[in-house]
Amino acid sequence: MNSKLVPTATQLAEFERDPHVALLALAMNSGQGRFLETDDDLTPEAIQNLKKEISENLKPEDIGEIFTKFQKHFDKEADLYGCGTCGIRGFEMGTTKYHTFSLDQLHHLKLNEGQIVKYQEIIEPYRNLASVFKSNEGGYYYIHPELVKNNNIKVCSQCKYYFTECQPTIPPFSIAAGVDFGILDRLNIPRLTLVEELLISRSRLFVSLVKLTGHTLAQRQTAKKSHVITFPQPEGATKTAELQRINSSGNSETYPRKENLKEHLAVFFIGSKLQYEALVPYLQVQELTVRVGVVYQYLYMLKQINPLYRPINI
Repeated sequence: MNSKLVPTATQLAEFERDPHVALLALAMNSGQGRFLETDDDLTPEAIQNLKKEISENLKPEDIGEIFTKFQKHFDKEADLYGCGTCGIRGFEMGTTKYHTFSLDQLHHLKLNEGQIVKYQEIIEPYRNLASVFKSNEGGYYYIHPELVKNNNIKVCSQCKYYFTECQPTIPPFSIAAGVDFGILDRLNIPRLTLVEELLISRSRLFVSLVKLTGHTLAQRQTAKKSHVITFPQPEGATKTAELQRINSSGNSETYPRKENLKEHLAVFFIGSKLQYEALVPYLQVQELTVRVGVVYQYLYMLKQINPLYRPINI
């Protein structure tokens, strides 16, 4: 935590699961990036600037208002719900409300004959990935099946708006609108490692995020500016050669080979020594290799459910 380098997005990717990474995120959000050019100890001028900033921007009445608003909107006894149509989860407190709808009220989420045929064409067990609920009457609905209780579901306020307007429409971020990423837990298959994801991905994601900061509130940006670019995944000669070796030997369990791992992967750690010590103990050899059987499981699955993978030959 004594590092003056701001962690990268990659280093913070597992902050919800790894307490060490969560501490790095806390340090970054504390504003340490504003003192990159200072020595180990803050200068008297920097300390005075901090005191002045706090006194000018955060008065006692402001603190009281913050606590009042927090106590008004926070309820430790609040129920946690998930929207049956879009999947968004949240505690029902403050302005966040969830509303009960019966299946009879959601006829516009019902699959038509063509959609039912397309859904049934997905072979088992991959059909379970699709978020479709079959009622006791035989109707099919674009609803998360896990969130249906006694033919009723909870709906978030955003989706409710589209259901209750004069001419009910399909919510833009709902399953019925095509926003269905599937839930892997329904298949009970292992999660892919980062290297395995890169191996079978059709593209690579590049993100550039910029936020300007300053000593005073007026000098800071209130929003972040960023660009996201997707590049097609190139087909490398080494990757092709290794796949041919796997297909010809029949005995290999990992790709690439552990004994020649450095020939296939180059791993660089960028950041402070403290960040390195916090992250590296959790990176084992299995994270840098590929389980062939698991990869083939995903390829067969993607071929069935993802149009971008349908033309591939396995």
